[in-house]
Amino acid sequence: MSDLTAKVIAVTGAASGIGLATARLLAQQGAFLSLADINGSRLRAAADGLRQLYPSEVLNTVDPVLTTVLDVRSPQACNDWIQRTVTHFNQPLSGAANLAGVFGKSIGQEVGAIRNMTDPEADFVLDVNCRGTFNCLRAELVHMKTGTRGRHGGSIVNAASIAGIMGVEHNGPYVASKHAVVGWTRTAAKEEGKRAIRVNAIAPGIIATPMISQIEAAVGTTELFGAGDPGALARKGDA
Repeated sequence: MSDLTAKVIAVTGAASGIGLATARLLAQQGAFLSLADINGSRLRAAADGLRQLYPSEVLNTVDPVLTTVLDVRSPQACNDWIQRTVTHFNQPLSGAANLAGVFGKSIGQEVGAIRNMTDPEADFVLDVNCRGTFNCLRAELVHMKTGTRGRHGGSIVNAASIAGIMGVEHNGPYVASKHAVVGWTRTAAKEEGKRAIRVNAIAPGIIATPMISQIEAAVGTTELFGAGDPGALARKGDA
């Protein structure tokens, strides 16, 4: 891993799960963090814990963990968040991790089949995962550190999913939205390579996070994507 000391990195979905685990790793590497999440109380608690990872000489000069309560569905809110970030730290972004995302409430159930899907549920998932990723990605690219000859620019990582590269039944809006994240990522990588900005995506399977636990409790199963499947979808990872 390259030296991240005092480099500014923006993270969405930072209050729990993969987002918080990512923020913790970055803080341990000395990065300055701009954390965003829709859950303000949980976000503030996470930030308090992360500040304890920084040496006192850093804490005495700058608050290394900036927090913003953010609904990624709002383009203006995303723009304002990134503008506030670069103003607070007085430097462009060196990186970003767009990890905010949601499942639909009918995931893994027959009512979640495409023929039964309601407009409100589909709209909510697509707005957060597809449009939300776009809103953040666009704002970040405007303020991302650039480089020359393919080097020394910033880096953005988007959260796709294994469901973004294959079909999964009873989960249509989520699958479609994560395929869209892959599309945003591939397109941005093509467009921004000339500015030495790298754009990549991760495609994890099921990760043990608070969101997954809530869904499993509601559905009444810990096998959301099919019992007995020996593949990646059946192996739950940890954040």
